Amino acid sequence: MSSDIVREAVKNTIEKYNLIEPGDVVILGLSGGPDSVCLFNVLVELSGEMDFTLHGAHLNHMFRPGAAEEDQLYAENMCESAGVCCWSTAVDCPQMAEELGMTSEEAGRKARYDFFAEITESLVFDGADRDKIKVAVAQNLDDHVETVLFRMIRGTGTDGLAGIDYIRVNENGNTVIRPLLDVKKKDILAYCDENRLEPRMDHTNELPVYSRNKIRLELIPYLEENFNANIKDMVNRLSQISRDDRDFIWEQVNRDYEKLLVRKEDNEIWLDKNGLMDRLPSVRHRIIMKAFSEVGLPSDITNAHLKQADELIMNGVTPQRADFPKGYLMRISYDNVICGKNPFEKGENEHRAMPKLIVNELDIDQYEKRPGTAAFDLDQMEAAYGRAGMKEMIEIRTRMPGDYIRLAGVQGRKKIQDLFVDMKIPAQERDMIPLVGIGNEILWIPAVSQRGRYSASYRMNQDTKRVITVEISDFL
Repeated sequence: MSSDIVREAVKNTIEKYNLIEPGDVVILGLSGGPDSVCLFNVLVELSGEMDFTLHGAHLNHMFRPGAAEEDQLYAENMCESAGVCCWSTAVDCPQMAEELGMTSEEAGRKARYDFFAEITESLVFDGADRDKIKVAVAQNLDDHVETVLFRMIRGTGTDGLAGIDYIRVNENGNTVIRPLLDVKKKDILAYCDENRLEPRMDHTNELPVYSRNKIRLELIPYLEENFNANIKDMVNRLSQISRDDRDFIWEQVNRDYEKLLVRKEDNEIWLDKNGLMDRLPSVRHRIIMKAFSEVGLPSDITNAHLKQADELIMNGVTPQRADFPKGYLMRISYDNVICGKNPFEKGENEHRAMPKLIVNELDIDQYEKRPGTAAFDLDQMEAAYGRAGMKEMIEIRTRMPGDYIRLAGVQGRKKIQDLFVDMKIPAQERDMIPLVGIGNEILWIPAVSQRGRYSASYRMNQDTKRVITVEISDFL
C-alpha cells in the first residue's frame, strides 16, 4: 500500500463514518510511534482540504526514563516543523497506578484521556465550540483484530465482538475518533519508511509479557501459519457483522428503554419490572446496562451480574437487591426495578457499602450515655439468645424479609415493613435505610426520625450490670 493509498484509506474512513466535519478542531494523541506519526502526517495533509484544525497532544507516561523524554522532544519537534500547536506534559503513571490500585496500562489510559479532557477545556475557554472538538487516536486494523481476539479469549458477547468503534463519546465527554482503523500495521510501517518519518520505537511492544503482546506476537502468527493466512481479514469481517447486529439490537433496546422508564434521577433509574420480565434476555440485559450507564457505570458489568439481576427480576429472590461493581446496586420496590449508586458507598475506591459499626461491651460503671449511640442490657440479650459473644452477632445492613422490632407501648412484634408504612417513609427509600440488629431482630434504626427508633427489648434498668453499646462511625 503506497502513501497515496494510506491517505485515501484514512480519508474514506473519515467520510464514511463522519469522523471529521468542516470547522472541527482535532486533538491527535501523538505518542511518536509509527501509528500516531503516520496519522499525524496524513491529517496534516488533509486539514486544509477538509477544513479542520489539527493539534498534537503528547503525554510522557514516565514509564521509560530517558527514552520517554526523547519521545516527548520528538513529538514536540514534529509539531513545530509542521506548524501544528503541540500540547505536551508528563505524568508519573507508575506512581499513579500504585496509588489508584490500577495496572500500568489502565493508569496510562486514564492519564491520556484526562489530558485530552484538560486540553478540551482549555480550547473551550479560548472560544472553541465544544461540540466541534474531536480527539483522534491512532488505533489501526491490527489493534482492532487483537482486541476482538482478546475479548473472545476472556469471554464476550455480540457487543464485544463488534470490537473498536470508529467514533464514540468517552467517560470524559470527549468525542473520540479512529481514522486509522481500516489500515493494517504493515502498511503504516511502509508509509513511514516511504516518507522517511523515522518514528520512535517502543521495544517493550515486542516483548510477550502482556496478554495483548502475546496475541500479536504469538497467537496471530500461529493462526496465520496453521489455520488461515487471512485471519486478520476474517476477524475483521466477523467484527463488522457483529457491529451490524449490535446496532440493530440497540435500536430496539433504546425504544424499549423509553417505554419502560418510570423515573429518572441523578443517581437512580426506575424501570417497569413487569415490562422487563416480558423482554427477551438479550434486550432486558442491555436495558439494565443502559440504565447503569445513565447513572455512571458504563462498563465492568459482567454476565454474572446480569444473571444475578435476572434472578432478582424473574424469580424474586431475596434479599431484594443485587450488587454491581463500584458500589452500584439493583433493587426491587413493588413493581419497579431501581438501578443506581449505593447511597452508603463513599467513593469508587472505598468498597464499603455501609457505615462502620462500633460495638462495645462494658460494665455499668464504665457506661456513659452519649447522643447517637444505642445501649442495651447485655445480660438480657445473652439470656434471650442463650449464648455469650453478642458483640460478634450484631450487624448493620438494609432490610430483609422477616425483619421486626419490638417497640415500647406496642404489644408483640412490629414488622419493619409495617413500621416504614406507618412512618410514611417513601417506598423508594425503604430498601436503603440501614438497620442494626441480630438476625431478623432489629435493635436500632438510626436513620429514621430525629432520634431514630430503638428496640424495647433488652432495655437498661436499675438492675443492669453490663451494657452493650452500638455506635455508627462516618454515618451519612
